[in-house]
Amino acid sequence: MTLAVQQSPFHGLKTLDILLTLAKKKGRRECVMACETLKDLFVTNILPDRKLLFFRQQEYTHPSATPKHLKHWYFEHEIKERYTQFIQALEVTVYVFDM
Repeated sequence: MTLAVQQSPFHGLKTLDILLTLAKKKGRRECVMACETLKDLFVTNILPDRKLLFFRQQEYTHPSATPKHLKHWYFEHEIKERYTQFIQALEVTVYVFDM
């Protein structure tokens, strides 16, 4: 799964969803492995060096916005949502497994 996302993050959104589902599982081993994999993917392959924006925050009505811009903004929006889910899964994991 990691290789699929590394090769093409744009086309690997479904794979990220599978990893996020694994990160939310109750089994400690699967959860920890999925969280580590997601952390590595986000840090090394997916997240840019700037703040991510939701689609509604983009200037999509600007006259120079092309379909290519729209695709990139949509992808950025989806990555931001999945990263938020990942952070929430980490919070639950830390809370559940530290008790």
